[in-house]
Amino acid sequence: MQTYFTEKLMETSQLYCLAGYDYKLGAYPTPQGSHRGLILLVAFSGTPFSPSIKIPTPTNFRTDQAARIEASALAHQLILTDAIKTHIPHDESPE
Repeated sequence: MQTYFTEKLMETSQLYCLAGYDYKLGAYPTPQGSHRGLILLVAFSGTPFSPSIKIPTPTNFRTDQAARIEASALAHQLILTDAIKTHIPHDESPE
């Protein structure tokens, strides 16, 4: 899957914490005019990921708000099922 990131990434400054993971939510416009949600995984148990890990939502949405809602739901699902670990490089993966 090709991901389209630009300087137009709209990121929230709010930091969320769930099960030891710190993350931010954002959305970015796609070339087709829709929006895609994004999870920015910042840290685990206080240990930062450098750079932050970007996990886009699999679906495009008409609005920025809908894309952020999807990113929030995806973050919860990935973290609570431990599937988030598949998105973390092996050398930084929490045990």
